[in-house]
Amino acid sequence: MRRYGHFDTAEDAVQEALLAAAQQWPADGLPESPRAWLVTVASRRLTDLLRSEQRAAP
Repeated sequence: MRRYGHFDTAEDAVQEALLAAAQQWPADGLPESPRAWLVTVASRRLTDLLRSEQRAAP
């Protein structure tokens, strides 16, 4: 949120990261640093969401 300033989009990205963790961690095990993993995945998802919104804008 601090980095990009889009609260709603950041919230969506965090939810997607949590969903990815719920699907991936039971099969692969916990990563060395779960918090860092979540932050990294959420950041990447946020970037993807912002790019997608930017492409959709007229």
